[in-house]
Amino acid sequence: MSEKQSKRSRKRQAQQTSPRIDAVYGNVLETVTSLTVTIDAKGRISIPEIDPASIQRRLTYEREGKREKVIYASPATDFTQEASQWDELMQHFDYLMAVDTNTLKERRSGIRISVCTIYCFSNELARLGPSDSAMHVESYLICDASEDSSISHEPLGWHLAISRHTVLARQATKRVGLITDHDLGRHADINAGRATYFDGIALPPGVKLLYASSDKADNFANQLIRHCDTAATKVMDIFSKFQMQQFLYPDPIEFGSALCFRVRVSTTPSINPS
Repeated sequence: MSEKQSKRSRKRQAQQTSPRIDAVYGNVLETVTSLTVTIDAKGRISIPEIDPASIQRRLTYEREGKREKVIYASPATDFTQEASQWDELMQHFDYLMAVDTNTLKERRSGIRISVCTIYCFSNELARLGPSDSAMHVESYLICDASEDSSISHEPLGWHLAISRHTVLARQATKRVGLITDHDLGRHADINAGRATYFDGIALPPGVKLLYASSDKADNFANQLIRHCDTAATKVMDIFSKFQMQQFLYPDPIEFGSALCFRVRVSTTPSINPS
């Protein structure tokens, strides 16, 4: 093992053993001089000065000389901390879906290439059992001829997941939590409808964003987004080694300068949702 690899290994081990902080966070919309903490008859804790959309249950750990690392963040109703992240999540969502988009560093023939992969749990959260697992929903190869490389393909991946794979759930008035490892700082505004998530489009009713880091495996959300990242990397490897046309479905979906091709992929991971 090289010295560089050894340093990386020690860093990973330190991260894995760093104490986790499981807490509820929130922000004010404007400067205040005081906060009012109230506890109702059921023991639920609220702070009326806090922006309701900013309240999140977060799992973090501290880093020397840096801001704390967020491992997981999910919308919460108030500052009452439920017994488990999973129980709390079931109060807010009926289904969980994760989406991750990986982009090649170098263009191919002037085309920027990304792979978006979507996973979900195979049943409603309240009905999940030991036999249920994560299910691969779809993967897309994104080919973008735009010269502007500063535009991230992550929100396009979100839009593919939301516009094509949450429709049936939303038609049945089910609530969908979409897990991503991108742009945590904008989640509160996007979830509140104060900001759009892609090309001027706001989240549809019943869909909210959650955050999970793909390089950690602390809980169900981290595992689900990690499967997305692994599957996207697998498609990237196929793209690098073979003629990709044989793995693509025809009739791509077009968004501006980007063409999104469905990919013929088969994966069977498992996650314990407890």
